[in-house]
Amino acid sequence: MRNWVNKLVPLLLSQVLALVAVTKIKEAMVLELKPVEAAGFSLTILAGVLIFSVFILLLVRHGLVKVLSGFGYLALFLMNLSGISILISNSPFNDPLIPAIVISAVLTVLSNLKHVGDLFKCLGAGVFAACLATCFGAVFPVILLALLSVYDLWSVYKGPIKEVISRENPNGHRKHLLKPLTVRLGDVEMGIGDVLAYACMVSLTVKNLGFPLLIAPVASMYIGVVIVLWVVRRKGILPGLPIPFVFWAATYLSLLTMVGGGL
Repeated sequence: MRNWVNKLVPLLLSQVLALVAVTKIKEAMVLELKPVEAAGFSLTILAGVLIFSVFILLLVRHGLVKVLSGFGYLALFLMNLSGISILISNSPFNDPLIPAIVISAVLTVLSNLKHVGDLFKCLGAGVFAACLATCFGAVFPVILLALLSVYDLWSVYKGPIKEVISRENPNGHRKHLLKPLTVRLGDVEMGIGDVLAYACMVSLTVKNLGFPLLIAPVASMYIGVVIVLWVVRRKGILPGLPIPFVFWAATYLSLLTMVGGGL
C-alpha cells in the first residue's frame, strides 16, 4: 500500500496545488464558452497537440535529441507561464507578466533536478490544470478531456506516439528522449499531459460539486489511474488518460446531473 502511495505523490502534489489555484482565480477572469464554442476551441487545441506530436516524431527520426530536449523544456516553460500569468494577474505587481516569467523560468530549471525535478513539473501542471478547469466554464474542460482521451488512445496504438515510444525503447534500452515532458511514478513513466489532465478532473470536481460529493468522482479517477499503472508495469504500454477519464466522467456527470441539472 505504501508503495502505491509513494508512486502517486507527484499526482497528489499537482492536484493539491490545482485546488489552491482554483480558489485564487477570480470570477471576472472566467469566460463561459457555449457548447459549440467549447467544442471548436477543444478541436483547435487537439490539432495543436497533434502537430506538436508529429513535430516530436520528426525530431526523433532525425536523431535531433538536443533539439527535442530544448523544445520539450520550452513547452514546459510555456505551460508554466500560461498558468502562473493567469494565477497572479490580480496580484499587486505593476506588471504581473515579469514575475510570471521569472517564476516559470525557475520552475522549468528546477524541473531538471535529478531527484525532485518531477515534483516541480507537477507544480506547473497543477496550476495550468486549474486555469483550464476554471477560466472557460464547465463545458469546455469536459469536451477537451474527452477528445484528448480519444486522441491518446489512437496516438499510443496507431499514431505518432507509438513510433516515438518504439524508438525510445530500442531492445529494452531507454533513451529518455522525452524526459522534459514525462514524470516518473515509481518504476512507471507517465506523460506530463496525463498529470495535467488528472489535476484538471479533480479541479472541476471540487469547483462544481464540492465536499462530500467530490469523493466519488475523485476516487473513481484514482481507480482508473491505479489500473493504468498496474497494466503498464506488466504490459509496458497503455494510454494514461482514457480509463481514468471514463471512470471519472461517468461518476462526475451523473452526480452533476442529479444535483445541478447537468453541465
